[in-house]
Amino acid sequence: MTSNSRARRSVRLIVAMAALAALLPSGAARADDTPSAAPRPPVAAPRAPAARPMTTQTKQDKAATAPRERVKISNVSAQAVPPVHPMIEQFASESAKAALREPVVVSVQVATPFTGLARSASPVIVVNGQPIKDSVVPFREPDRVIAVLPDGGRFDQPLSVQVGWQGDLQRTLSEPVQAQVAR
Repeated sequence: MTSNSRARRSVRLIVAMAALAALLPSGAARADDTPSAAPRPPVAAPRAPAARPMTTQTKQDKAATAPRERVKISNVSAQAVPPVHPMIEQFASESAKAALREPVVVSVQVATPFTGLARSASPVIVVNGQPIKDSVVPFREPDRVIAVLPDGGRFDQPLSVQVGWQGDLQRTLSEPVQAQVAR
């Protein structure tokens, strides 16, 4: 090894040490003047928001999250539609599609938009006293709930339509509104 290569190595080492020293804060202790057994100050790490523990809800818990007032209906429409119809494709469940005989789309507009739809309780249409479990609140229409009756012909006319919150129908069920099926 020549003296020239030793000098290059020494220069590289000095440059590396200078770069390392520049990275240390000005008041930080250096390794050579701090005993290795000395405790280092704790570094605060950024904290993620604490996750809420998963819990199972009872019927009483679900009912407690639903509104405590009756739903008020502004408008009701009931329309007989053919089995192949955009409303059927959009709002009917697979089980309802399989059972289609005389499909009727029931649409209810409420006076106050539904809020808190992320809860475990959800709005449901009740036709002639029977809750329609596949009731849907369209994404861009929080003041409307829609349900498809796969066999609307089996319901007595005119339809008695109500809306309430599933899990708390006793307190939230609206007054009945009569609707004739338009054919």
